[in-house]
Amino acid sequence: MKLTPEAPTLEQRLRRLEDHLEIQQLIAAYGPAADSCNIDAILRAWHEDCVYDVGGIDRYEGHERMRQVYTTDFHRQLVRQGSAHAGTPAHIVIEGDRATATHYGTLYTREDGRFVLVRLIASRWDLQRFEGEGWRVMKRTNRLLDGSEEARQILREAQRPPSQVTVGRPSN
Repeated sequence: MKLTPEAPTLEQRLRRLEDHLEIQQLIAAYGPAADSCNIDAILRAWHEDCVYDVGGIDRYEGHERMRQVYTTDFHRQLVRQGSAHAGTPAHIVIEGDRATATHYGTLYTREDGRFVLVRLIASRWDLQRFEGEGWRVMKRTNRLLDGSEEARQILREAQRPPSQVTVGRPSN
């Protein structure tokens, strides 16, 4: 009987690092894609059964509804003025083929020659690994950092594995 758990193999450790890097890259690519209206790049990162729960705005389910996010007059006007969807590095927790990534997100636009903050959010990405495809976004939940309990709960759950997350749990 072993009293200590077996140390991960080099292959397991490498896989973990690769998973973290792939998820970080996927999230980091979102802002430039959104600010350039590169809808194809955005949809490649999101599973076709995805959900984008944009607190205070709308809930978008599936690729066709996701496409609408980036073709609205609101979004197009932000891009025409100059916009930046920027986020902090994400805290990633991987549990098998599922992961959560939590970070702060910001949306800036240019007004009168200055950049102004439009939104400051707590953001959680729920991801799943698909064999041969890699990691895909299943759901993203954003909540304004307006003192709401739901925004604070997203931040409180940042270190929990996907199976223990309660706010905005993916429906898949």
